[in-house]
Amino acid sequence: MTPGNDQAVRGYLDEFERRKRDAVGPLAEARRSAIAELESRGFPSVRDEDWKFTNLASALSGEFSRTSEAASGVGLDSWVERIAGEGNGPLLVFAAGRWVEECSREPVLPGDAYVGSLAALLAKDPQRALAHFGRALDVSAHGFVALNGALFEDGAAIVIPEGVQVEPPIHLLFVGPAAGRPCTYLPRNLIVLADGAAATVIEHYVGEEQAAYFTDAATEVHLGCGAQLDHVKIQDEASAGYHVHRVEARQERESRLTSRTVSLGAKLSRSETHVHLAGIGAECELTGLALGTGGRHVDHFTSIDHAASRTRSTQVYKGICSGRSRAVFTGKVLVREGTEKVSAQQTNKNLLLSEHALVETQPQLEIYADDVQCSHGATVGRLDQDMLFYLRQRGIDESDARALLTYAFASDVVDELPAGRLREAVAAQVQRCIDADGGSGSTDNAGEAGGSGATVGRGGDRPKGGAQ
Repeated sequence: MTPGNDQAVRGYLDEFERRKRDAVGPLAEARRSAIAELESRGFPSVRDEDWKFTNLASALSGEFSRTSEAASGVGLDSWVERIAGEGNGPLLVFAAGRWVEECSREPVLPGDAYVGSLAALLAKDPQRALAHFGRALDVSAHGFVALNGALFEDGAAIVIPEGVQVEPPIHLLFVGPAAGRPCTYLPRNLIVLADGAAATVIEHYVGEEQAAYFTDAATEVHLGCGAQLDHVKIQDEASAGYHVHRVEARQERESRLTSRTVSLGAKLSRSETHVHLAGIGAECELTGLALGTGGRHVDHFTSIDHAASRTRSTQVYKGICSGRSRAVFTGKVLVREGTEKVSAQQTNKNLLLSEHALVETQPQLEIYADDVQCSHGATVGRLDQDMLFYLRQRGIDESDARALLTYAFASDVVDELPAGRLREAVAAQVQRCIDADGGSGSTDNAGEAGGSGATVGRGGDRPKGGAQ
């Protein structure tokens, strides 16, 4: 471990020791295993292949080494109004990682369904939670997952029984710690859909503009046979904040996962999506948008394991970078030996709006079977000069034309979000970022090709012409 890494580990180990007397109950052994993993492995660094473009050393500084204190619901009403409105759909609000009941809207659900606090479920019905908890999410994946497993206090639990379909989206709103109190907070979410169940779940992470904190979140997903989950993750954290989030899903026969990730905020963020297609005929569709402005660093990491025959996966991730921002995409697809009729497509498209912006893209395929259809590719380019000229000829000034073309590049991801207040809020935020930075008419933005940049044919190759 590096000196800073080692110091951060010791700080969290001390935190665990201080709370050890509270480490009782159904998760005591799991927490001890997780902290042991952290102690032995430490946190990943740029020396690790999967993290070589994302340096989290500043997030591991001493100011974030303590976990967040208890938070109240004061000041949360404005967040709820702005994002969720006054609808009747299910809404769970968390402040600094802890459920705020008075700000939440608990749904009326059929049968034995549960949507609520994970800590509350562990307290009143631990066996129901432990039937799935920790089965898909591996705390040995890296130190941030281990830290979450050792010290998390609360998060959302969604357990939908066989055949039940929940129509309104289930909105999870996570508001970061208040400004002036640097710390780490660790939401932990559990989503279980039994055979034939269906639901839409939105994870939304926000924070005060001046707040500095580190979000270390983890979400575990289990989909039974024929289950269908539409999972949306919106990251719009404070501009001084850091964000690491791992979603790990296990899918059984003929289940379907649709995952959409939109990264708009934070000084540095990394969103990981790992999918294990364990059952015949399971499918997943992953889409993402990384909006890099100013000096932001946005990292999207995906891994799809085709462990069964006739499984299908599609990935379309887009990045927009302006200023001195940096976007990273790493997409891994594994097709295991003995499988057949597997289909896997992966695409990463990036738009550079500044000569100082940078994109690192690494599409990767590992195929150990013959009867498959697999492809991957990546493009990095600038705005299409012909389209820009076309708009200018129709009386649109250059900055507005650039903003229109840039938003059009992002719009297909935004338009796939659930209709209503959420989509409007995300669209408005994307537009504000583009107008403030990406839509400027500076000479940095001159260039050509939106989608006509060089194609990356093999994982690990550096794109030509877009990110030098």
